[in-house]
Amino acid sequence: AAPGHSGVNSDNAKTFAQSSICTRIFHPPAEAFADVLPELPCSSRLCVVVVVMQTKASMAHLTRKGQQEREECYTAFLKGASVFRDRLLESDAELFCDFIDPRTGWPAHSLPAKPFLTTDGRWEDFLGMKLEELGCCCIMTHPEFGSCMVAGIVFCAGDSSVMHASLDSWV
Repeated sequence: AAPGHSGVNSDNAKTFAQSSICTRIFHPPAEAFADVLPELPCSSRLCVVVVVMQTKASMAHLTRKGQQEREECYTAFLKGASVFRDRLLESDAELFCDFIDPRTGWPAHSLPAKPFLTTDGRWEDFLGMKLEELGCCCIMTHPEFGSCMVAGIVFCAGDSSVMHASLDSWV
């Protein structure tokens, strides 16, 4: 387990848009992400859903075809995250839920404070990813997929049973 996180509460693997998807739920301290999401209620238990989509191309050596695959994964993540958020808020309007647009690092629905980029050390510290320095840049890798992946992230605070039910309908 990465330092500072309580472990994985759920692992799911499904096939989506010709890519393998792995979702993992982490419970890092809400204060660790307050600079990214100032509206996040720090008194609630934070659930962070990390969605990893396996790609055919390595994101470390980005070709035109790899760039297209990354954009397709971004689009699929944004669509899925929007549906997940809508279902979650329909179930309980008191919940906090927002996701990071992986293209920009900015929250999709909250007042922006600071972007959460794929090179942010919190991916490694709290969310089970590894950051690798390539000399020219830094890339994120997944324990199973290596650099052949694209990741997205959803932040939720509130009743985790509602969140789990909404996640089951997404993946």
